[in-house]
Amino acid sequence: LAAYVVTAIVSHGPDPSSKAPKGGHLIAHARTGPTDWHLFNDFRVSRSSASEAVHFDKVWRTPCVMYYERVGLEGVVPIPAYVSPITEEAFFTPNAYGRDPHAKNFGFVPLERGQIPGSGSSVAIDAEFVSLGAEETEIRSDGTRVIVNPAHFSLGRVSVLHALDPNGATAPNTGTAFVDDFIVTPDPISDYLTQFSGIEAQDLDPRTSTKHINSLKAVYLKLRLLLDRGVVFLGHGLKKDFRIINIFVPPEQVIDTVELFSIQRQRKISLRFLAAILLDLDVQIETHDSIEDARTAWLLYQKYLELQAHGTFQETLQRIYHIGRLHNWKFEAGHMHDLYLELHRTQTPTETEEGVYYDPAMPDKGESSETRAEGEGEKVGEVNLQQTVFSG
Repeated sequence: LAAYVVTAIVSHGPDPSSKAPKGGHLIAHARTGPTDWHLFNDFRVSRSSASEAVHFDKVWRTPCVMYYERVGLEGVVPIPAYVSPITEEAFFTPNAYGRDPHAKNFGFVPLERGQIPGSGSSVAIDAEFVSLGAEETEIRSDGTRVIVNPAHFSLGRVSVLHALDPNGATAPNTGTAFVDDFIVTPDPISDYLTQFSGIEAQDLDPRTSTKHINSLKAVYLKLRLLLDRGVVFLGHGLKKDFRIINIFVPPEQVIDTVELFSIQRQRKISLRFLAAILLDLDVQIETHDSIEDARTAWLLYQKYLELQAHGTFQETLQRIYHIGRLHNWKFEAGHMHDLYLELHRTQTPTETEEGVYYDPAMPDKGESSETRAEGEGEKVGEVNLQQTVFSG
């Protein structure tokens, strides 16, 4: 008799808050060792156990697929090495909407054969999204707010630019986009989020679009090929981008400037504020542009490397947070140069025992320089830890 052992289980977990008849989602348990199991629940992966994996309850979890392996065949039946079915043809397959990527009005330079970035290379990336459905909530009798249906987003545009070659050096095409695809979705779009995405209805309509439109599958294959080839992705706020795109990128293949320019347990800093104070650039003036945002993230990374090389990164970062608090992390369009000059003053803020920053070089608004000269520093208030960056 042959013996089999279960090695993976896919189950359906109902969602009591969902109004759909079969609302809920799938979860998976996988046997990762002789006695080790892991639970895969959406993007969360955690350790589990055999007893939990095989425990079913029609109220909590019902099995959908159970995968068995025959015992004793280890080393007997050869297991071929995994070969990705995604090839470089992902970049050269004819466009489903008849768009010619070599047309000059698309704003990017498509790759030629042999030019696809490989292991050790880095690319700058940014994505914009559209909404397929707003978040639905309800207030229960006890006053608590419950999310009935979460907001649903879909990829609307993705831009990828050349950054560094495998030797860590810039190349003649550094900063040039080689992907700038607008994604056509068959699902009805409830909000194009134009203020944040820069995408308008006609951009994603095959009948009216002047953009390089493409299918979600075609764009996903390009990104997955770059991922499989070991390319490092550089951008600002990539965690949310990758989550909505539904692609997992190992941490060693991610350089995120929102994390590089951050202090633990403090708010994240927007791309626009960092560009103004570090690069003297005014970006995202009226809306977002993914090529501009990706290029700006690349320039910020270059600035990060420069500050690290000079040993001034931590001092500069502390000063950025100090100035940001003074200005409530805002500045008027066209006034980014004021922030840039403010950062490059010679005196730097110091930290008191209470963790509050004082900077005698920067008078408080409405306070005279004479008062400042008497030694009265400006006390900076607490940071709002709830503030986050809407990453496009």
